[in-house]
Amino acid sequence: MKFQNEKGEFPRYLGDLRLVKENWQFGDPLPKGWIQVSEYQMQEERYGYVQEFSTLNEIEGNLTEVYKFRKLTAKELARMNNNV
Repeated sequence: MKFQNEKGEFPRYLGDLRLVKENWQFGDPLPKGWIQVSEYQMQEERYGYVQEFSTLNEIEGNLTEVYKFRKLTAKELARMNNNV
């Protein structure tokens, strides 16, 4: 589970949230300004590409992670091929 804090910092996790509200449990109201972020369903892998975080979008009232494919550099591709 991921969160965005009151300063817009993302990603923040349960441990970060509990630094603000020590006894917070699932189902409790989030601290003021905190938003729960829906995790992204990764797309099928494509050879020569990597999925990287792009932005947060509001989709159907939920804040959701958005990832985009980026083509691997020649150096990254060579390193990947040497580890196969």
